[in-house]
Amino acid sequence: MRAAVLEARDLTKEYPAGRGRTVRAVRGVSVSVGLGETLGVAGESGCGKSTLARLLVGLEEPTSGSVSLLGQPLGGTERLSLARRAQLVFQDPFSSLNPRLTVAAALGEVLAVHGLAGGAGTGASRVGGARRTRSRWRETLAGGRSERLARVDRLLELVALGPRFADRYPHELSGGQAQRVAIARALAVEPKLLVLDEPTSALDVSVRAEIINLLMRLQEELSLSYVFISHDLSMVRHISDRVCVMYLGKVVEQGSWDNVLNAPLHPYTKALADAVPVPDPELAPQRATFARSAPNMPASSEGPEPPANTRTFLEAALAAGRRQPQSGAAVPAGEVAPATVAVEPAGGCPYHPRCPLADEVCRSVPPELTELVPGHLVACHVAVRAAGGARSGEAGLPAIERTPSGRAGHQHRT
Repeated sequence: MRAAVLEARDLTKEYPAGRGRTVRAVRGVSVSVGLGETLGVAGESGCGKSTLARLLVGLEEPTSGSVSLLGQPLGGTERLSLARRAQLVFQDPFSSLNPRLTVAAALGEVLAVHGLAGGAGTGASRVGGARRTRSRWRETLAGGRSERLARVDRLLELVALGPRFADRYPHELSGGQAQRVAIARALAVEPKLLVLDEPTSALDVSVRAEIINLLMRLQEELSLSYVFISHDLSMVRHISDRVCVMYLGKVVEQGSWDNVLNAPLHPYTKALADAVPVPDPELAPQRATFARSAPNMPASSEGPEPPANTRTFLEAALAAGRRQPQSGAAVPAGEVAPATVAVEPAGGCPYHPRCPLADEVCRSVPPELTELVPGHLVACHVAVRAAGGARSGEAGLPAIERTPSGRAGHQHRT
């Protein structure tokens, strides 16, 4: 068991929406990250991933719940001390880099604020036009100039840029180069945890691979822990040790990357996995449907023999839902909920308006995260009933079918 670097318990964040209403961006989320581990957080836009990221690094205060970093609670922790332990890397590096500062000035400002490599004293770099920024910053390094410039050069080499980029401004960088600078700035204070909020979504495909490989190398060299947030399951699969799937601010499935992505137990996770593009059309999986209304599964006495395990049950149920539209008619186009639209239902499972397997229990009773197999949790009434039915038919809980991979370690995730 890895030592815990980050622990969050029952995090909830509400925002006022006017007229006495509130929007719950995060609802009762509990996650943990071990030393040198990567937790992948997946879900569609608007599910609360970025709000969770800001809560984990202390940029937002939770409405309820707690976060502890290296065994110390975030609440009441001095801001600079907290920043030395956890850093957030934003999605768009150009919006987080000051266009008036060169790369060296941006990195040197972090070192100055935290009193690293020569102490403080770069406030003058914030004053004056873009042309004067470089000279003003260098002038304020009197006494610690050599040490700090050497530290900046080492940071740039760490992210595979090199000292030649020190005098460039953000507009002189490509998207991948700017993201490397943002990563170098986060690493300047030697944190133990990096929260990466979709760090590759604004980049070209080839550059994404370079950034992911860079992050994996840095993690191995510096013993870093990551919270990697993305809606791209192929990226999550490549870098993560464990995966947490969120929907409407709640965790609907959590476990090791192999269990969650190769044998999903929740219909939403299955839909996300099916949405990943496959280059070979003959191997492309059948896509799951998002019907607002879908037929209930027939009782076991009237239908075919139940599958032997939870995963095959889910796949058979989804297939039956696709083949048997309600009342024998096709689902009207107006009844299909687009993947980008997610409205919090009044009660029950948050996914039930879009789930083809939802029944009356799903519409009325919120599911709890339940550990169906060791280390694999799911919040789904259908999966829990399937596992219970399998238990009653066999001695003990049957093994969940896994896609044979024969792979281990990060290097296999290509």
